Amino acid sequence: MNPRAGLKMVEDGIFDQAESKRVVIAPDFYEIKESDFQLVLLELAFPVKFVSLCHKDILGALVHKGLDDRSGFGDIVVKED
Repeated sequence: MNPRAGLKMVEDGIFDQAESKRVVIAPDFYEIKESDFQLVLLELAFPVKFVSLCHKDILGALVHKGLDDRSGFGDIVVKED
C-alpha cells in the first residue's frame, strides 16, 4: 500500500544483494528508467596469480585517488574468481 496517493517509489542498487541503493520518488504516471538512478558499475579485473586484493585494499585505493567522500561510491564486492 502506498501511503502517498499519486506517487511511487522505486529503488535500485545495480545488483540484487546491493547494500547501497538509490531511490527515485516520482508521480505514478512517470516511467522510471535505469538512467534515472545515475548509477555506474565499475569492474576491476586483475591477474590473481600475481596479487590478491581484499575489500580494504580497494577502498584504500579509491580514497587515495581522491574519493574520500564515501557517499561517492557504494558497495565493493570482491569475488574469488
